[in-house]
Amino acid sequence: MSDYQSKLLIINSKDRISGSINQFHVNIHNNHLHSVKKIVLINASTINSEYNINTKNNTLYCREDAVAYADITLPVGLYNSDDLITAMNLLLPTGVVMSFSTGADNRFVFTTDGITTFDMDYSHSSMSDVLGLTDSILIPVSTAQSMQAIPNLAGLQTVHIRTHAIAQSNSIVSDNSQQSIISSFSVPVECGFGSALLYHNENHSGDHVTYVGTNNLNNIDISILDQNLQLCELQKDISLTFKIYF
Repeated sequence: MSDYQSKLLIINSKDRISGSINQFHVNIHNNHLHSVKKIVLINASTINSEYNINTKNNTLYCREDAVAYADITLPVGLYNSDDLITAMNLLLPTGVVMSFSTGADNRFVFTTDGITTFDMDYSHSSMSDVLGLTDSILIPVSTAQSMQAIPNLAGLQTVHIRTHAIAQSNSIVSDNSQQSIISSFSVPVECGFGSALLYHNENHSGDHVTYVGTNNLNNIDISILDQNLQLCELQKDISLTFKIYF
């Protein structure tokens, strides 16, 4: 693209005209953003401020002694396995105790007393992945039941930047849906809660959209998605730097 003129466009969620940190619109009142040929995301920066237990993964749909199902809702926050066990045991029915198997299993265990049965519904529980629940379970009385998989308390693992105004349905997902994702990047393991989350596209060759004709950029939508293509719950503003070619 050396034959084209270029400019940098910096978008910060704090400058939004509507929406929230994780889904917002900005207005660009600049005639220099007409007739755009190509646009590249070159930098993204924010703070990893999404709790590993949030409103997307904090409910267990369950029932005691075959009565009506109901949600157990865990308060949003930052949890390790011990914290999760403590919090869940305050919410579970009296006859059910949650623990952790530290042997070869490394899984959560739910144990019923001598008079209580306990059902957990996989498909209606948003915290199934957190618990390691991969299928619905009926736990009889006096039974210690391990979850089917290891728990996932990793929190935010991948960030997708979606923008219909820029990317125009350029991505295909395995469920055959189309998404307007201009960039995706992994959250490093060492980037824990409260750490700087930085992305840099060093050679500017990836994470770009080239238009068949041209595109005029005025009202731009931005959505910050997680590894499940759900809206992130970041609590700190995000800054995005694009390079625009004309």
